[in-house]
Amino acid sequence: MSHGSRQPVEEALAAARPGEIIEAALEESFSTTVTVAGGLLEASENSRERGLGVRVFRDGRIGFAATSRLDGEGVAEAVARARDLAACGRQEDENRPADGAQTGETTGRGDMDHMPDPVPPAPLEEPALRLEEAARRRGNDLRTRAASVTAAGGRWLIAHSGGLRRAWSWRRAWASLEVVILRDGVRQTGWESDWSERWEDLSLEKTGAAAADQAARKFGAGRPPTARMPVVLTPTVTAGMFEALAGALSAKAVLRGRSLFTGRLGETIGSAVVTLTDDGARRDGFASAPFDGEGNLSRPAVLIENGVLTGFLHNTYTALKLQSPPTGHAVRDGFSTQPHIGSRNLLLKPSGPSRLAIIASVSHGILVDEVMGLHTVDPVSGDFSLGATGREIRAGSTGAPLEGFTVAGNIRDILAAVQAVGDDVRFLPGGAGGSTVLLDGLTVSGT
Repeated sequence: MSHGSRQPVEEALAAARPGEIIEAALEESFSTTVTVAGGLLEASENSRERGLGVRVFRDGRIGFAATSRLDGEGVAEAVARARDLAACGRQEDENRPADGAQTGETTGRGDMDHMPDPVPPAPLEEPALRLEEAARRRGNDLRTRAASVTAAGGRWLIAHSGGLRRAWSWRRAWASLEVVILRDGVRQTGWESDWSERWEDLSLEKTGAAAADQAARKFGAGRPPTARMPVVLTPTVTAGMFEALAGALSAKAVLRGRSLFTGRLGETIGSAVVTLTDDGARRDGFASAPFDGEGNLSRPAVLIENGVLTGFLHNTYTALKLQSPPTGHAVRDGFSTQPHIGSRNLLLKPSGPSRLAIIASVSHGILVDEVMGLHTVDPVSGDFSLGATGREIRAGSTGAPLEGFTVAGNIRDILAAVQAVGDDVRFLPGGAGGSTVLLDGLTVSGT
């Protein structure tokens, strides 16, 4: 960042008084979205953010304030508000900023001194139309509800008066499409998305065709019998289900007794095939960055290894509280919010087989390609009951479409049932990654 863009941070740090540390997080970002439907432009959105979040650490207390006024007066007011709030905050010795002396290699991407050029709406209209057209070519009875392309980018500077300095710039693009097919009074929908660092590299043809095909193959769907049977999850479903598990792997939830994994560190909680990691620095992850929202370096966190619970997602506070190294999982939703623990690139490690090999190994079961209600997964009990659609598997091949059934059980059941994790890894917009997964038996409620 240039000297001018760093000035609000330097002014905030210079205001530190003896006995306190001031942390400042400066965000600059843009986001441009173009949405089309029926070959016409539906909406064009262009937003910019620039602001400063300030935390004051003093005597084991923290105060936070934010401002979008980045002149000297605005910064001074934010520091004063944060200082006042720190005076009445809860006191704990572990309320400290990230260690400014951290060193180590990261594989994060980004030019630390360059703000990506904002993308205007005009260049995104043609890709959005191409995305829609790719779906419409699959059938005359198809219409689109919305085809959207987004380009975003920005940079972060996080520093504190104790010596920490981190800077990073980023850019992302993603596309999504929802389609509807109406046949003989029956309506079916399909949805698909893709992401890349650059909007020019989005797989528009593949994404549009996939959304259309998803809707088309739902016609003629029946309901499976209620039974316990092998279930195969698609990469999208796997990513969603394990992302829903992330809250239970937060060290803060564990400390509060709000996780089904409280008190279970070192115990076997899944099959030997289950190795779950979250690496905020991997090059192919949507949520990758060289450091987290507190400035802790991004490192691989092994949460479950060969079925054994080995760790949790940490921020600075929980790492100190549990005497564990920080894992780089303090997440900021923007300059105006405090960092909180969150997953970044959560991934179930592949065990070797391909998607086709996994399906071929099932004599009679269900391929689940869509679930509803992931937000209802209980991180304390682990219970879940999810509406689902999919396809029947018979003699190692996918067959008739299925809908109107539920998959129910407990997260413990999922972890224990994992028999194979495919090599078709896919990271979704939002962070989590997934691949085809075979579960040796779940309760399916249908007819």
